[in-house]
Amino acid sequence: HNFVAKNEISNAPVSPTSLGFTPINGNVTEDEEPIELNVENLGDIYDRSKIGGKHTIPVSTSFNLLKYFTVSPSFNYQEVWYTRELEYTYVPEQNGVRVDTVEGFSRAGSWSSGASINTRMYGMYYVKGIAGIEAIRHVMTPSLSFSYNPDFGDEKYGVYETVQMDTLGNTKRLSKYQNFAYGSPSGNESRTVSFGLTNNLEMKVRAKKDSVNEFKKVKIFENLSVNSGYNFAADSFRLSNINWNARTSFFNQKVNLTLSGAYDPYLYIENGTSSGQKIDRYAWNNGEGIGTLRTLSSQVSFSLKPKGSKETNDNPNSNPNNRSAFENDGAAIDQSPFGTEDEKEYIKQNPEAYVDFNVPWSLRVAYNLSRTKNGLDDALISSHGVQFSGTLGLTDKTQITFNSGYDVKNKDFTQTNIGVARDLHCWTLNFSWVPFGRYQSFSLIIRPKSALLQDLKIEKRRSFQDFFGQ
Repeated sequence: HNFVAKNEISNAPVSPTSLGFTPINGNVTEDEEPIELNVENLGDIYDRSKIGGKHTIPVSTSFNLLKYFTVSPSFNYQEVWYTRELEYTYVPEQNGVRVDTVEGFSRAGSWSSGASINTRMYGMYYVKGIAGIEAIRHVMTPSLSFSYNPDFGDEKYGVYETVQMDTLGNTKRLSKYQNFAYGSPSGNESRTVSFGLTNNLEMKVRAKKDSVNEFKKVKIFENLSVNSGYNFAADSFRLSNINWNARTSFFNQKVNLTLSGAYDPYLYIENGTSSGQKIDRYAWNNGEGIGTLRTLSSQVSFSLKPKGSKETNDNPNSNPNNRSAFENDGAAIDQSPFGTEDEKEYIKQNPEAYVDFNVPWSLRVAYNLSRTKNGLDDALISSHGVQFSGTLGLTDKTQITFNSGYDVKNKDFTQTNIGVARDLHCWTLNFSWVPFGRYQSFSLIIRPKSALLQDLKIEKRRSFQDFFGQ
């Protein structure tokens, strides 16, 4: 069980159309200017506040079925608490809607449920005598899941109501928690079956230079997956986009290649616009394959670091101060004999706050290209650029970091960040500087390494508003 609460207050101007329409009792003149901060206006500021609480109770388990299948059912309950609610009244004489705030405790609950089942299948193909290849192993992981979410937008739940908006009889469905701190329960019913297939393909190759290990594994595809879903509760377009992803690496995982995309399975017809009109008919029923390739993204990256530093990163327990080696390995953090449970949890949640001082330098360069296609329109390049980042160790306890890139599409540098990290034994010093661009700024933070003392810090910041305000 988790419970969170918050209260957001602001004296900033409030738009009269924040509800999606202009209420007849909204005073536009008063809302055009901020409320002056003084004791007399605290009541008005509190009236604008967004105060609320949210309960979350997730229940889940898993068990084996027929030895080879893993079944994981789940149930999630949420409940929001507020100190007020909105009441809507259509006033014919003024041809508009009056909105009244009703003070008092108000609550609404919602829930969802689901279950998934998955298994894993292995296949081995022996191909001895071909370029040193001994065998090819194929691992398939199919999965099937079902989720159900009721329509809490139905008026029987008492959260939403259909309100007449004008003399023409136009209506609008409104929530009594419109724009509140934690919103309203979901207003759409969903009965969705999701399905996916993940593949892993690797070769067993005879090692020519390794006299200890006779064979080595070479990954052909670290991941080759496809997934989609079907919503039985939808009136139309029940099948979701067909998403796919492929990832592999070359040269002992120094160069990585990632491809991903999404197919829209429905047919588009001409309707006088460039993009056409999407109709509830599958593309394959019209001889157009599995659909329109809506998005396509590709990235090639490579990483460089000194020879021998990999062993240091792979054994984070060899140095209790080597926190950055845990960044992508939560299991390593949990198994480490160093630090308390609170410290380990903080490291997993904030890996960027720790630097690996055992690596004297590192460099990562990534090139990405993405394109999108909307209906019958021609495909357009949505992003095209290069990113580069790295570290440089000046001393055993001082390291410089940098992160930047170049946007080929817009012919400009992306946000550049230069940092300095200094290990002060029980403390760490982190300096971050954005030297140019729209968000130029700098920050200097000195804090203890202990996760229990993270609020004990010395901090100096200067944001881009300060620079442009001069």
